[in-house]
Amino acid sequence: MLFLIQAAAQAKAKELESDILNLLDWIGKAERKLGSEQPLSEECVPLDQQVDEHKVLHDDITDHQEPIIKTVNDTNRFLDQNGQRLRAPERAQLRDIADNLRSRYDDVNKQSHQRLNRLVYALDDLKKYAEEGRDFESWLQNAERKLETSKRNTPEDLEGLKRQLSEQRAFNEEVNDQKGDLKFINMTGQKFIDNGKVSFRNQEQIHSEKIILKLLGIDFKVPLKKDKTLLLLF
Repeated sequence: MLFLIQAAAQAKAKELESDILNLLDWIGKAERKLGSEQPLSEECVPLDQQVDEHKVLHDDITDHQEPIIKTVNDTNRFLDQNGQRLRAPERAQLRDIADNLRSRYDDVNKQSHQRLNRLVYALDDLKKYAEEGRDFESWLQNAERKLETSKRNTPEDLEGLKRQLSEQRAFNEEVNDQKGDLKFINMTGQKFIDNGKVSFRNQEQIHSEKIILKLLGIDFKVPLKKDKTLLLLF
């Protein structure tokens, strides 16, 4: 009878070990997939695809939570109740791989959650940045046309000059008002950079800042940080 009990314990230990090793194999694949994911894209469509692709991995990780917890709990309960029927190295081996499974799963699950949150927040920031940027670019193009028209049509009479001066003052006020909007656009762009941990030089943003300074009659070079991200001016 004692031999049968011992054999049953050995068989259960082998079964639990096999289950844990299979789950550890899955964990390794999940870790490699998570580690191979690319930095956040700087364009809305590829970033949207990154969100969808990561959700597939994240759902797989979430689906494995219950079976992993059950396997680890079953192993610990078995060792508490029948561990004495195993040799010391076998007990230690089984407990070590169970602890390793739980620890690695917790790490992968945490990293996946963080990655998903960064992707979702970055996509929201980037879409907002693109929308605000399009509105600003539309205003900017119109402002440039106004400026060129004003330069080409200089009145020769006093009344015309007064009228143009008044229009120029109104135009300058409009340009100054846009500085505040540009500040918030830049803040949105910087938020995307900070959240996504990416660095890139947005040429359109640099061009827009140079133009708005030019409209204000300021000749100014846009400084850059060491990592070549835009240094906000306003």
